[in-house]
Amino acid sequence: MLNNGFTANTPTEIPFGEAVYFQGVEYSETVAPTEEAIKAGIIGATQEGGKVVFAPEFFDIPVDGVNVPMVELKKKIGEKSHIEASFLEMKPEFVQKQVIGKLGESTDKKYAVITSDDQLRPGHVYKGCGCFTRLSDGRPFIVLYKNAIWTTGFENENKAKTNSVLKGTFECHTDAEYAAEHGTSKLPYALFIRNKDGWTAVNADEAAAAAAS
Repeated sequence: MLNNGFTANTPTEIPFGEAVYFQGVEYSETVAPTEEAIKAGIIGATQEGGKVVFAPEFFDIPVDGVNVPMVELKKKIGEKSHIEASFLEMKPEFVQKQVIGKLGESTDKKYAVITSDDQLRPGHVYKGCGCFTRLSDGRPFIVLYKNAIWTTGFENENKAKTNSVLKGTFECHTDAEYAAEHGTSKLPYALFIRNKDGWTAVNADEAAAAAAS
């Protein structure tokens, strides 16, 4: 009886477990970053998880008498993508990127000091930024941005008997180099989903342990 969308492949194709957020890997749309490169670029520990959003932007060409959406009249004119996450660690270089500031140190060198910057600079941009997670059979699923900017600023809420988290958004951006080759209506991102061929499946407990490591 046909009463749901479950197939024999369903148990192995479910996104499962936590994600790891990283920066500094080489951007490619054909070569997936290695787990070693991702581990070297981990941004920090998280709490409360996160999410990834992709949203194409459309324009419906208006035609007199056409009163319903039509595939042939719908044009993709742009797109947006962002990653939301909640970090536990207050690293100076992370806060600098959150506030779009300058990072220095106090005269006695006992403090990292972050002050306001008057413009966005290359050091504020997360290069080769993204997240690494797994499907329920352990296969990697990787989202990779060429450039990301933390667009939601810095907010730190302190309460008794609990830790604070730094919540915010990495927004994918193009750059002049990428736009010159690919145009200004396309974002530089890549999603890598590991094929089943040649992959050894693991059970759900092992997948959860791998995602958390």
